[in-house]
Amino acid sequence: MPRDIEKGIKAGFFQYLTKPIKVNEFMDTLNEAVAFAEEADK
Repeated sequence: MPRDIEKGIKAGFFQYLTKPIKVNEFMDTLNEAVAFAEEADK
């Protein structure tokens, strides 16, 4: 699986989350994505 994660990141994935979802990791990633989108809107 580490190889898949590396390939995904190199392909431009924002983040690579695995199942089962870790709620804290998911929420952190969601917050990062929202902040990134807000900065891109400026």
